[in-house]
Amino acid sequence: MYMTAVARLIKAKTISFTEEILSHYKKLNLTEQEAIILVFLYRKLDTKNNVLSINDLVDKMTLNEDLISSLVIGLVQKGYIDIHMEDGVESFLLDGVYEAL
Repeated sequence: MYMTAVARLIKAKTISFTEEILSHYKKLNLTEQEAIILVFLYRKLDTKNNVLSINDLVDKMTLNEDLISSLVIGLVQKGYIDIHMEDGVESFLLDGVYEAL
């Protein structure tokens, strides 16, 4: 799969994902809440943890579980989060948002 130059630089940690999201979330048609969710998920990936847990986000944010679930579903629909189910565990990738940046 071809990856844009920015996506490669983000994955290589040459440029900051958080900085890119904060600088471009409006152009990506993201709300501040969606941008923060993506930053938290990126940090989770950075620790080699790709298990998608709404409860982890609830613990970090002031939003309730229903709203966070709805926002995550919206991010999946926009193509920014890829979700995969394996052995009953939901894992995620952020390649879609890397590409959009």
